[in-house]
Amino acid sequence: MLPSGDLWHLIVAPSLVATAAGVVPALLLSLAVQRSSKSNWFQLLCVLVLSGLVLIELKGVFSAMAFDWEDHVPRGTELLTSLRYTKLLLACGAFSLLWATRSALSKWIRILGSMGFAFGVLAVVRLIVILHGADAAVPAKSGGIPSGIGLLFPASKTIDPLSIESSRPRRVVWVIFDESDFGQIYGQTRSAQIKLPNFDRLALRSVFATNANSPASATLYSIPALLTSAPIGGKGVIIGSAGSMTLDATNGVDLPFRNDTSIFGAIGSRGLTSSVLGFYHPYCRLFKLSRCQGFSDMAFGELDGALWANIPDSVSNRFRSNGRWGDITRDSLALLPSFLDRDDALTFVHLNIPHLPARYADKVLGLRQNSDPLVEYSRNLLVADKILGGIVDQLQGELTRHQLLLVVSADHWLRNRWYRANEPELSKPIPFMAWIVGETKGTVISKRLSTIHTAPMILGYLSGDLNSQSEIASWLASQRFYPTFIAPGT
Repeated sequence: MLPSGDLWHLIVAPSLVATAAGVVPALLLSLAVQRSSKSNWFQLLCVLVLSGLVLIELKGVFSAMAFDWEDHVPRGTELLTSLRYTKLLLACGAFSLLWATRSALSKWIRILGSMGFAFGVLAVVRLIVILHGADAAVPAKSGGIPSGIGLLFPASKTIDPLSIESSRPRRVVWVIFDESDFGQIYGQTRSAQIKLPNFDRLALRSVFATNANSPASATLYSIPALLTSAPIGGKGVIIGSAGSMTLDATNGVDLPFRNDTSIFGAIGSRGLTSSVLGFYHPYCRLFKLSRCQGFSDMAFGELDGALWANIPDSVSNRFRSNGRWGDITRDSLALLPSFLDRDDALTFVHLNIPHLPARYADKVLGLRQNSDPLVEYSRNLLVADKILGGIVDQLQGELTRHQLLLVVSADHWLRNRWYRANEPELSKPIPFMAWIVGETKGTVISKRLSTIHTAPMILGYLSGDLNSQSEIASWLASQRFYPTFIAPGT
């Protein structure tokens, strides 16, 4: 059963907003059709707009239910497997129905039809499903059960960190520096004038991968894949407007992105706790955490979620501002020390730096904005290096309380769109370091590595299966490589 607050934010509020968004224009257009004495062309235009509203409302309901609506529309040919043709088919059907019955229906029936008559019925179904089966699996395309991170290490194996070392339980801090690029930090594309002593020092002490590859080319896809350890394929992810997300995994099974399929659920099932400081994804609503602070860029479950979820990115991005980017960096860094000071088995930190733009870096470094994106990125790297140094220093001071593993990586590389937009996007390496805090002798992994194995590696460390950096390096090097998913529009 969902708490009353979640019931409002995830179900009631988005339903009301989506309904109101359909009612107001539908009412005006329906009255225009009813009272108009103008030509049939005017009525044709009005009914065409009404048909579009029907389509948007119906799609919004299916999205809110985390229901892959495309897969449940009858298909006569392969042509209809494309989403745009499915939309066209439904739009034509709705238009034909409304046009054929325009003179026989009362204006009130027209209003109901224009906002999607099925909306009310499906909203009730959605309410029942979420209230009485909030953790039920999303229907899978090819059968089977979700194969999230919770299944990689059997839940029956209880982790007792005190049994590993009575005075110092194990703890992991996993830091994602968004859009960190291996070449810009460690490779030949790094400017000689850029000094990154903390990144350089950590590479010498840790398990350091020189060819680590992210699950995907964009945050929307990579973070869910990292936290579930599920390689992404097909359409990548399916977003529902009520706070849900589903991964289209490479094994053909749709995997819900939620607590029980994530590393947080796996840790919780063993009686341990997790905390998250992050941005972009709505971590605090998706997972059961002992502490969470999120700066969600995507309002899946907010009041506008029911609307933005159905608007193409090419349109919505024009209206959604990056104005808070620097504030998110500032506020995240203010909270960071308190998250590092916790006793949770896992603290996951997702920072929006060195991802461009560089508003925060320009301000703290006292520099004017530069028109060259690579210059701005290098400034972000300078700030990221200072942040990393602070993390290392604080964790070294925690060794009397915990055995600590620090994992530092990224969700994707510096993409071409920032500085060479005309070139196609290809996968590039990202930083990856796993450091047992206090170790001074590092290990280098030069073979191709998929960072999608990070979560099971962390669980292996917490359970006592991986006890040294050499064991971590050997385990990582033995794992299967998965090609990076290049997300649409990147």
